[in-house]
Amino acid sequence: MVFQLHEELGKLRKWEMVREKEHDMNSAFSALLLGMILVIAGSQRLNAADAIYEGKTIKIIVGFTSGGFYDRWSRLLARYVPKYLPGHPEMVVQNMP
Repeated sequence: MVFQLHEELGKLRKWEMVREKEHDMNSAFSALLLGMILVIAGSQRLNAADAIYEGKTIKIIVGFTSGGFYDRWSRLLARYVPKYLPGHPEMVVQNMP
């Protein structure tokens, strides 16, 4: 009787381990599916942003005199940031002290 009970408990533990593995596989599959959906949605969003910035001008207004620290940094950013924005907009720096 004790041996049979021990054997049944062993089968139950094996069954629980199988269920845990199935749950882990389902969780991994769900995470993979969610990741794929987010990648696809993100790529479509980037394509929509191309149309927004294409042919546009972004104005950077600097509240200090020209030739100063903030002016130099804003001009540096205005030179290199458009390469990394979708649609490659033109950036213009304007000083308004």
